[in-house]
Amino acid sequence: MRKIEPNKPCWCGSGKKYKRCHSTQDRIARRKLKKSQSFDPAAAVHFLDQKKAEEMRRQSMQGKGKPIISVNFKGNKIVAVGNTLHSSPEEKTKTFADFLSNYVRELFAPEWGNAEIAKPFDQRHIFMQWYDGLCKLQQKYYKQGEVFETPATGLVMAYNSLAYNL
Repeated sequence: MRKIEPNKPCWCGSGKKYKRCHSTQDRIARRKLKKSQSFDPAAAVHFLDQKKAEEMRRQSMQGKGKPIISVNFKGNKIVAVGNTLHSSPEEKTKTFADFLSNYVRELFAPEWGNAEIAKPFDQRHIFMQWYDGLCKLQQKYYKQGEVFETPATGLVMAYNSLAYNL
């Protein structure tokens, strides 16, 4: 903690002078901090090992990109994308791949997607060709109401990677 001059405005933004606001609490906190600063190298190594293991586990599930920030709240899955929160019912978003599919549908206008699906397959936008292939793959492996797995084909990786990058 850095010391603040007593007659300067307090760091909390109250408009009071520091000496009349937080100076006493800060002084007590500094004393406590000095007393509690004992360093245990074994605990520090253990803590770092735990953090490395958590990051390796996250990377094995999510890849090396930014960590996925999500929470289940009152029956909804809420995911942060940039500085925007996206919400969808948990039953429709059991996995991050489910979220990506829902997210892409939000990004592209439904009219555009329907117009592309109406075209012959070879005249569709490449993303909609991937979507078609993904739907066929999901139908092959789909189990009613359960989380299921499919092979990580190039098609799946291309579709999910584009959705993730968007």
